[in-house]
Amino acid sequence: MKEVYKSTVFILPIITKNLPKSFFILTAFNPMDELLERRKNVKNNFLLQSELNQFTNHIIPVIGCSPDFQHKEESFIVKISKEQTLKIAKRFRQRAVFFIYDNNLKILECSTQSNFPLGKFSDRVITKPVA
Repeated sequence: MKEVYKSTVFILPIITKNLPKSFFILTAFNPMDELLERRKNVKNNFLLQSELNQFTNHIIPVIGCSPDFQHKEESFIVKISKEQTLKIAKRFRQRAVFFIYDNNLKILECSTQSNFPLGKFSDRVITKPVA
């Protein structure tokens, strides 16, 4: 597990009190840490969102980023099962997803299902109103 994952912060377009009690955050950006062109990442995320729509119509956009905002990955908050999440994340060649339960943030490694507690989700959220 890359250490940079453990410092991720999240830019949300909504107030966090409107989030479900438990959910996952996943992306299709930069599969297996391969830095892709933005155009390819956006296309991959469009395909991911289309697949997520088969399981839920409640998808919230979120941006996972480094604390200095130099690296950003457009992502989605979804309330689907762990099994569905991991299956989809693996299909999009993701190394890990984020899992939030009762404001507790964890990284869940896709290949081993090992999880790494990271503290309170709310401590890593930057709320940004949609323009």
